Amino acid sequence: MILFISACQIDSKNYLPEYYYPMEKWGEGMVYEYHPVNNDQLPVEYWYFRKMRKEENTILTGQYYDHTFRPRQIFNAEVTNEGVFIKDYILYEFDSLGNVNQNAAEILANVSFPFQINDEAEVFSSKLKWKMPTEEYPNGHLELSRDRKFIGDAAYSFKNKSYDCVEFQINELMSDFNDGHLEKKYFGTELFAKKLGLIYYRKEIDKNFVEEYELRDTFSMLKFEEKFKQYIGE
Repeated sequence: MILFISACQIDSKNYLPEYYYPMEKWGEGMVYEYHPVNNDQLPVEYWYFRKMRKEENTILTGQYYDHTFRPRQIFNAEVTNEGVFIKDYILYEFDSLGNVNQNAAEILANVSFPFQINDEAEVFSSKLKWKMPTEEYPNGHLELSRDRKFIGDAAYSFKNKSYDCVEFQINELMSDFNDGHLEKKYFGTELFAKKLGLIYYRKEIDKNFVEEYELRDTFSMLKFEEKFKQYIGE
């Protein structure tokens, strides 16, 4: 029995690419719609993913839209045999008049998703830095560090079907250097489903507030545009 369990654990870790987004099946890309769990006050989230080729490299582009269908984030990541590595990450900032400013991050650590775990204690890190200057603090900036650690196998349901998953423990640190140095730590969990991608995540903002989301639907960008037209009343 011990040998059987160990073999299962090693086998799952050798096939982590199968637990990432199934880019080969997308064609023109896919929109992932995430809904809050146990908190109807939180908004729906949309991520549009698309696979692209740049010279000999495979690039995954991801764009986040909020519940009002405004783009808020976009990233490009290189997909290799070892995993997925962030190349750039941009925040969209809107002023009171609706004008948008693009704030590109400096990439300090770039591991987004590993494809193989050689050591259960191994930690995979990404770290992004955005300039957030103000008149009072011209050198102000934010840093977001995210550490992923493989926990093991899990399962989760999507559209009444149970999916085999891999679970990661997530530790985040948000550092604000705009008014002194303020830090906020977040702890959470991510589940990536086989041949589907991120299916569930949970983040503890503080002891009284948990941000928890699950995948509810996937569809084409054309359907997403139809949803947007319905939202604005066309």
